[in-house]
Amino acid sequence: MDKIEEQKELWRKRAQRYNNLEWVKKSNVLQAFMLVGNFDKDHVVLDAGCGTGKVLGTVAPYVKEVHGVDISEEMLSQIDLSSIPNAKVSVGDIGNLDYPDNFFDRITVRLVLHHILDDDDLMRVLKELYRVLKPNGKIIVSEGVPPHEDVKKDYEEVFKLKEKRRVFMPEDLVRLLKRAGFRHIRVNIIIDEHMSVRNWLENAGDLDEETIEKIYNMHKFASPRFKEVYNLVDKGDDILIDVKVALVTGIK
Repeated sequence: MDKIEEQKELWRKRAQRYNNLEWVKKSNVLQAFMLVGNFDKDHVVLDAGCGTGKVLGTVAPYVKEVHGVDISEEMLSQIDLSSIPNAKVSVGDIGNLDYPDNFFDRITVRLVLHHILDDDDLMRVLKELYRVLKPNGKIIVSEGVPPHEDVKKDYEEVFKLKEKRRVFMPEDLVRLLKRAGFRHIRVNIIIDEHMSVRNWLENAGDLDEETIEKIYNMHKFASPRFKEVYNLVDKGDDILIDVKVALVTGIK
């Protein structure tokens, strides 16, 4: 199975339960997209790797047109396009877009880049997004990051059980955008407070019960430092943590 087909299979398994994830619809990150995006009623926007369309649907009422591209038909099928009349969605590879140069005023990329495991593929995607963005247009990238360098190794160990993924620190995202040609790069940090670990694991869509319990117990029996930086609260039947999100913007 090649890389594209592997990703399609991943999202085929996750699509049906994806919108049950607490963080998907968490309003503070979506509000942050709006605050840093400076969207305008004349803007044409691309939501790259749009998934089930939460960012797309948030931005759409404030712009002329929004385009969503995702590798998974199953994820796109979760979008209610009747409620977003100025949206157009299509199945495609965001590293090989069917748009002319300098087409979009804004590009949003939420929780996509960590799934691109190959360094060359990652840079190809970022340069392709740069290509289709207008001069002086803005890219807005969002990624979950470890809450502190002290627990980066623990963060990586947790996710090794869940999926194949990259782990970024905010400065990694800054370097990547600079390499792709973006300038005036800014980092905003958002904290999703009191997020349910049970909700996250049980709605991942592709984890067996044994793996869910292993990851859950990695939180429950974590080091004091891990619990401190995550502001971890053990409720008995659930664990709540504060999740750190890096929102990084750049200008073409």
